[in-house]
Amino acid sequence: MKTHSFHTPDRYPGFLLEKLVDAQESVWLIVNEGINESEKLWFYEGTISAITRVIGESYFMDELYIVSKKYAWLLCINHHDTLYATGEIMATKLRQLEESNLLEA
Repeated sequence: MKTHSFHTPDRYPGFLLEKLVDAQESVWLIVNEGINESEKLWFYEGTISAITRVIGESYFMDELYIVSKKYAWLLCINHHDTLYATGEIMATKLRQLEESNLLEA
């Protein structure tokens, strides 16, 4: 499976999500939560616009995942603020964004 990652020490990569995911596509947000030394996963469904609003209002997330409902791709932002893209479509989009210098906008 094709993958690509992006990290910049001075900016949270969440700003890229709306550039990567089609605005009309319904996707899943998966967030883990540690409670009493055990893990709980929360699943949300919505457009990327709604999901980025949820992320913006959330704190202390170790990792979050945005997943295509067709399982064609997965995006992950980990606790080091690195964005990972898997799947041919999303890895290519992230690489192209990085190469085109559109990451600053």
